[in-house]
Amino acid sequence: MSCSNYIINGLKFDECESNLAGVKNVWLSDADPIEVTTAITGDYSGITITAISGGTFYHYGMDEQVAYLTSTASVGDNGKLRYYTNEIRIAFPRLSAEKHAEFVALTHNKVKAIVEDNNGVFHFVSLDQYLRANDGASAQTGQSYDDDNQYEVILSGRSAFPSIIFAKSVAEGVTQEPIVGA
Repeated sequence: MSCSNYIINGLKFDECESNLAGVKNVWLSDADPIEVTTAITGDYSGITITAISGGTFYHYGMDEQVAYLTSTASVGDNGKLRYYTNEIRIAFPRLSAEKHAEFVALTHNKVKAIVEDNNGVFHFVSLDQYLRANDGASAQTGQSYDDDNQYEVILSGRSAFPSIIFAKSVAEGVTQEPIVGA
């Protein structure tokens, strides 16, 4: 199979482009407000994040295959978009006192998030709203040796926007604290 590019529905398709699922890093901030400077040209597709300021983002390093980000559209019967549900699942392997404190804090606060996926792409999650832990937050010891021994938190929220991809240079300008977790 050759590595030719094909045009499908207006998107360039490259069958040789690598694509890794999952999340590499997550930065969370409970500061209020977080200022996000944007440049908007036209509709949503023209939103560009140029700066993020107003609080400290805490860095959570993720173990392989334990985190994900989704942005799911909710469309009404009339075909019009109602909102997006943005969701980040993070897990901290091996129970400990330090991780327990983070787990409790995350389940009690509203946060904004920056996510770096395994392809090195940066996403700002919930531009106009905050994320909160949902009912699925858990601490589990597991039963057998092959079971997970971890804290798991799913942060979710409704927004007028899906996660917004932005440049690495913007992420590098964000005030950060050292890695917690994995």
